[in-house]
Amino acid sequence: MERSSTEPTPDHCVVITPNLTEAERFLLLLAEDAEQFTFQSFDDCKTRKDPKLTRVLHGTLKQYAAELTRLNEHGAGIFVMVQRGDGQAVVWRGRL
Repeated sequence: MERSSTEPTPDHCVVITPNLTEAERFLLLLAEDAEQFTFQSFDDCKTRKDPKLTRVLHGTLKQYAAELTRLNEHGAGIFVMVQRGDGQAVVWRGRL
């Protein structure tokens, strides 16, 4: 089984090496019947805030694993929308 590890970047931000096996397992537990997810990334380093790390991606983990891994390795936090979305936007419309 893959293990996650952490390592500091030159600007003292911590980067976690992604574990795609665990990510896939998490998504399966989160939404077993989901055909796609909405992933969002942004710079997770408060001292840097690089806008080039900001993305909104609609699709499967398999489809975006390489891009999400690359973003994460450059210090982006990777997040997944928990609510069912329309596959087009990350907009809250007041529905619970």
